[in-house]
Amino acid sequence: MKEQKNSPRPSIEVLRQFEELHNKVRHLQPADEQYQEVIDKLNDIIESYDLDNYVFEDPATGKTGVNNPAGQAIVPAEYDGFTFVGDHNVFPLS
Repeated sequence: MKEQKNSPRPSIEVLRQFEELHNKVRHLQPADEQYQEVIDKLNDIIESYDLDNYVFEDPATGKTGVNNPAGQAIVPAEYDGFTFVGDHNVFPLS
């Protein structure tokens, strides 16, 4: 798993905006008028925030889990250890 970047973590609102833009661009063609604008907005978010999910440890139990970029648990801290491989744009938002 990657180390946390020095970029700030996004808020839930930023993650939602990223999801909306990502879904929008999937339905556009490069020749569409809005395509480049949406790509530019996505790139701004990608360059401005650390969008990686990350493993965390519950200090009370010593168990590990996985948080989304905004710090919400997407895998609860119920495990003694595991390997977390890959996470490209997995942001379950509650």
